[in-house]
Amino acid sequence: MTRLGAVIRAFCRYAMKSKAWMRAPSAHEDVWRSLPQGRRSGSMAPPSDGSLPMRIFAASLGTETNTFSPIPTSYANFEASFSYPPGKHPDAPKHTTAPLYIARKRAAAEGFTLIEGSCFWAEPSGTCGKADYEMMRDRILAELEAALPVDGVLLGLHGAMVAYGYDDCEGDLIEKVRQLVGQKTVIGCEYDLHCHLTKKRVSNADVSILYKEYPHTDFLERAEELVTLVLRTIRGEIKPVTSLYDLRLIGFY
Repeated sequence: MTRLGAVIRAFCRYAMKSKAWMRAPSAHEDVWRSLPQGRRSGSMAPPSDGSLPMRIFAASLGTETNTFSPIPTSYANFEASFSYPPGKHPDAPKHTTAPLYIARKRAAAEGFTLIEGSCFWAEPSGTCGKADYEMMRDRILAELEAALPVDGVLLGLHGAMVAYGYDDCEGDLIEKVRQLVGQKTVIGCEYDLHCHLTKKRVSNADVSILYKEYPHTDFLERAEELVTLVLRTIRGEIKPVTSLYDLRLIGFY
């Protein structure tokens, strides 16, 4: 046997004995390798070949803030209205939770997996506490991060929520969602008719749907529209474009 052959044979015996080269992948690596490239990161395109079930995350956070009111809004006000942890939303639509409710109803038929996040709502009042808003926002973001990768995000919002230190709560939330999921994941938002629309919101969300009726009798119909548009965008059937223009008018009732 040549010296080279002896060295190779000795190395093979060592490798078989140590089995270092045979280390099984970790659970994380196994899941990661099993995903098509587009599903491995929110910064990459979601799969379009239907090889894996579509994954949609849904949550809601809303209140209608009157900044002239001296009565602050705290988390206790949200608890008094509704504060549902993931999976605990009742099988009935609520004001800002229609996107989650509709997605739940359509998941099986549409062939996607719905990951439910927290849902918060408080009746109209004064400015929300900074820590209260940040706690609810961060809870939703943590739930979303745990659900990654996702193909789409549905957010039920009011659109006129203000907290101390945050003049645009919805814009702040949507921006942070975008930072988590990357540029290829589709974000869709439903708003109350009395919302504000800001550059931060429309630049970070792919689809923005507002109620059309007052009283707001069409919130379920608008949620259906939102879910349909988000799913069609994920499937590559449409590519929504949003434009924002200030009419410089003041509305009153």
